[in-house]
Amino acid sequence: MDTGADCQGSALGFVSYKLVKHLALCILPLHTALVRVANGSKEAILGAISAPLQIGNHREHIKLLVLKQGIPGVSVILSNDWLEKHKAQMCWVSHTLKVSKAHGGTSTLSPMYSTK
Repeated sequence: MDTGADCQGSALGFVSYKLVKHLALCILPLHTALVRVANGSKEAILGAISAPLQIGNHREHIKLLVLKQGIPGVSVILSNDWLEKHKAQMCWVSHTLKVSKAHGGTSTLSPMYSTK
């Protein structure tokens, strides 16, 4: 992830501004930067947040960069560095993400489906 700002290198992913606003989280200002997302478009970075992340019973605080527009249907994007650190395993059949915990064992994130 190259955003063009040195202080952003330790971020472990991205979060939509819509979610940050909904959760009333404080955004730490950063130098204006753009990042290219998976669909090829450029997105403005509004700043960074330090936020709690919970997957199953795994909890930690991570730094996320706030995307101004975000990607439709996506609230949080975890970086490859974070996924590698936690030995994440994606099961495409069950749509689950299994991560290793620091003190042993694993936690699994399962999708939540809406009936709407």
